[in-house]
Amino acid sequence: MRTRLSSSNADSKIQETIDYYASKKLPFLWQVYPGDTPDDLSQRLENHGFTRNYGRGMALEIDKLKVPQLPEGFTYEKVTTPELAEMRARLLPKAAGIPEPFQDFLTQIHLSIEIRDDYVHYLGFLDGEPIACSTVLYSDGVAGIHSVATLPSARRRGIGAYISAVPLFEARDRGYKVSILYASEMGFKMYERLGFVMYCQPVHYHWDPPT
Repeated sequence: MRTRLSSSNADSKIQETIDYYASKKLPFLWQVYPGDTPDDLSQRLENHGFTRNYGRGMALEIDKLKVPQLPEGFTYEKVTTPELAEMRARLLPKAAGIPEPFQDFLTQIHLSIEIRDDYVHYLGFLDGEPIACSTVLYSDGVAGIHSVATLPSARRRGIGAYISAVPLFEARDRGYKVSILYASEMGFKMYERLGFVMYCQPVHYHWDPPT
């Protein structure tokens, strides 16, 4: 992200980055933003074998939120204790479909993040069992929604939509007017139903190891 390379060293740095991830046999993403340098960064990435993809940057005037119906048997809690924080940290990688070898690594990252007033997590429960989560980051005057995930066994019941809306209840009470998010292909239509509108398509490039 936020690439600042010169025309003279861009290709060598791109190859150096590829070599690093290739040595670990891992794929990775390279985000491209307006203002990144050199100006022809996108073309250089494509020349190195990256595949171009487009994201979906969406925003919502929170007062226009279309609150979905509360799913039967569904409850939620704001993460305010270490116990809930650990529950959420262990749920997210599984619900987000992270490959099993990396789930523990991601769990440990989230366990290292302290409970904060500007970075708030929510846990959703179905009949008392944790099955979904969402997060809001309050920054720069907007409420950013991310890390929305539901276990596969609990999908298609409206739970993803409701846990996405939950952070906006508090955001509205805090006086925030606008929420933003970066929608996956799976979540795009769901966010549209909540009232989010797509305003931009950020570009990112994907690289896969040869094997």
